[in-house]
Amino acid sequence: MIQRISSTESSTPETAGGKGDSLITLSSAGFSVPDGVIVTTDLLTEVLKANDVYKSTQATLEQMDMTNFQDAASTLRETVEGLDVPTELRSQITESVAELGTDAVAVRSSAVAEDSKEASFAGLHESKLNVPTKPDTVMAAVRSCWKSLFTNRAIVYRLQKDIPHEGSMAVVIQEMIDSEISGITLTAHPMDSSNLMIEASYGYGDLIVGGEVDPDEYRINRGDLAVLNRTIGSKSKISQGADSGTTVSQAEESQTSEPVLT
Repeated sequence: MIQRISSTESSTPETAGGKGDSLITLSSAGFSVPDGVIVTTDLLTEVLKANDVYKSTQATLEQMDMTNFQDAASTLRETVEGLDVPTELRSQITESVAELGTDAVAVRSSAVAEDSKEASFAGLHESKLNVPTKPDTVMAAVRSCWKSLFTNRAIVYRLQKDIPHEGSMAVVIQEMIDSEISGITLTAHPMDSSNLMIEASYGYGDLIVGGEVDPDEYRINRGDLAVLNRTIGSKSKISQGADSGTTVSQAEESQTSEPVLT
């Protein structure tokens, strides 16, 4: 129920979630991917069963629609918040994180339908950055990711896309990279699928994902990777690591007018 990203073991979105499966695929192909572990969907399923709420959770999901999702979602989040994670399953998570040998990790949600051809779920599920690797802190972050499967926004998105409501979620726990610059690459530009798009800004990438900063945007030719167009964003805020979690500061004026990628 725990899978190492750097392992050669095969994965599927059904067990590792969309994000986790993609990371394992990239790592197996030789790309540089920060190592980590994936808490598979099977583990949350086992936790639900151990608390005797698996069947009731599935029943609630099957009956949920646009008329009743708010109350149902609230009930499901309360259920996850109250889950008692059995010692054996908790140890599988915390011991696998300890084996990474790092002081801080990124704890990232990885839903089954996430990052698929049909839907991205960008910014809809929880991620926690710069999480100290103390067992209680890691488990709290994992629980936050589990709960985010049942936020109102995530549920409405699934309903609008006609995506089945999964009763489980994987969680990716990776070595934290204290980045000075972060970016997001879309392999198909929203306005022209023959090109790539990169959005980049200073510090961590959470402000880009959350739409809280105006990043630089680069349109890249898919064939020869030439930069076709560059739009300089204001990049007015910077997300950086604190003792625990992140802190946001104002960028210096010189940073806002200069391209972040050169």
